Amino acid sequence: MLQTNIYIYICTSFLFRDFLHPNFVQYSRDAAGNYDTSYPKQHVHCYYHGEVEGYKDSMVALSMCSGLRGVIFFENKAFGLEPVSQSTTNDHLLYLLEDVQTEPITCGVVTEATSVPSHEPFEPGQSLTSLLRRKRNLPQTSYVELVLVVDNLRKNNATAVREEMVQMANLLDGFSGNNLAFVSTVVAHEMGHNLGMNHDAVNCACNGKSCIMSGGASGVTHFSQCSAADFEALILRGGGLCLRNQPAASNVISNPECGNGLLEQGEQCDCGKPQECTNKCCNAATCTFTRGSACAHGACCENFNFFLSSTYDYQCGHLFAPDICFQDANIQGDRFGNCGRSSKGDYIKCTVANSMCGKVQCTNVNVINPPLGATITIKIVAGKTCVNADFDLGTDVLDPAYVNPGSPCATGKTCVNFQCVNASALLPNLICDAKTTCNGQGVCNNLGHCHCENGWGPPYCDRSGWGGSIDSGPAQIDYSLRNGLLIFFLLVVPLLVLLILVLLYCTY
Repeated sequence: MLQTNIYIYICTSFLFRDFLHPNFVQYSRDAAGNYDTSYPKQHVHCYYHGEVEGYKDSMVALSMCSGLRGVIFFENKAFGLEPVSQSTTNDHLLYLLEDVQTEPITCGVVTEATSVPSHEPFEPGQSLTSLLRRKRNLPQTSYVELVLVVDNLRKNNATAVREEMVQMANLLDGFSGNNLAFVSTVVAHEMGHNLGMNHDAVNCACNGKSCIMSGGASGVTHFSQCSAADFEALILRGGGLCLRNQPAASNVISNPECGNGLLEQGEQCDCGKPQECTNKCCNAATCTFTRGSACAHGACCENFNFFLSSTYDYQCGHLFAPDICFQDANIQGDRFGNCGRSSKGDYIKCTVANSMCGKVQCTNVNVINPPLGATITIKIVAGKTCVNADFDLGTDVLDPAYVNPGSPCATGKTCVNFQCVNASALLPNLICDAKTTCNGQGVCNNLGHCHCENGWGPPYCDRSGWGGSIDSGPAQIDYSLRNGLLIFFLLVVPLLVLLILVLLYCTY
C-alpha cells in the first residue's frame, strides 16, 4: 500500500502566447508514401509557463488544451500531471517522475570519462574581437527552429500526434518534461550537441546530480557550467549566426492586431502587449514609435534615433581589417560579389550605382586567420589587394559578408535591400494631413501623428479630450489660478484661523 501526503500548492502561470510561430508547419505521409503539408492554426492558446508560489527556482509548464497536462518542479522534485485516461469525472493523476522511469534513457553513446572541448582555447590576440562579439550578442533575441519527426508507432491520428508534440515542445522550452519529460530531456540533449555542447565530464554536475548533457536522460532540467562554457565558446567563435535567423512572418495571413508581436500593415512597431513590452522605442498601446524615436529595432534604436548602422571599416574589422574595394567584385554576380539572389537562387549582379551595397570588399587584411566558416578570395585591382568572403550558412540565413543595411553608400544615400537609395528611405512612412487625418482640430507632428487642440483628444482629434497627441500627452493647460486658490484655502486660511484662536486664547 502506498501512502502519500497530500498538499495544495498555488501555481502562478502565464499564458505563453509566442510559443508557436504563426507559420507552424505540419508534414505527414500516408501509407502510399504521399506527402501532405498543412499549416494548422492554433485558435486557442492553452500553453502556460509559471512557478509554484513561495518556492524559489520552481518551474511549471502546463497545457490546458485537453485537461491539465504538464510538469511541476520544486524542492528538487519533479512531478508529472496528466488526465486519467477515459475518466468520466475529470480525474487527474499527479505523480513523481522518478517513480516512473527506473533506468536512465541512454542517448546511443558511451559517456566519456573526460569532456573533449569542441573549440580550441582562445588566443590572447582574439580577446578584443571576442569582447566585441560578446557585447554584440547579448541584447539580441536568438531563435532555434525545431523539427520533430514522429514515426508510425504514434499511430495515424494526426491531430492527437500534433497536440502531443506541441505539448512536449512546451515542456522542452522550459528544459523539462514528463514521459514527455524524458523525451524532452533527450531532445534538449541533442539540441545541446547542435549548439556546440559536449557530454559532461565527471566534474560537471548540477547540485550534485547529473545534467542535461550527461550520457543518459533521467528527467534532469539543468545545463551544467561546462555546457554553458561550450555554448559561449561557440558564440564567440561566430558559430551562432543561425540563431539570428528570425522565422519569417511574411506569410502570415491574419487581421492586423496591435500587441501580437508581428509588424503588420499600419504599424510602425509591435513589441507585444503593454505588460510584456520592453522596447523603449515602441509604444505598446498604439504600436507606434515613442516620442523622439525614429525606429524601434536593432542598433538604430540606440539613443532613440538613427544609429549609424556600420561603416565598411567596421565590417572589415569584424571580418578582416580596414578599407574597401567594391565595384570590380560586386558587378560580377558571383558568390564573392553580388547584390543578393533572385527567386531562383541565382546571384544578382550589382549595377555600378548599387555596387557599394553588395558584398563587403576589404584590403590590407590578415588572411591567415579568416573568420570561422568563411571562404575567401584575393584579387589585385588597380594595384590594391582586394579580399572578400563568402559564408555558406544556408539559403535562409543572410550572409554576414553583405554590407549592412543602413550603411552609407554615397553622400546623403544609404543601403536598403542591396540598393543605394536616398537616406530618407530609412524614415518611417508618415502619412498625416491636418485637415483630413486630424479633422481640422489639430496639426501633424514630426512623427506623423495628430497633435490635437485643447478640447479634442488623440489620435484623430475626433472626440472630446484634453488635446495633445499620443506622443506628447495632453496639451499644456494653465493651472496657475486653480493652484493659487488651492494654496489660499488649504494653507493660508487654516493658518489665519489658527492664529486667531491662539490670540483669543492668550487674551482670555
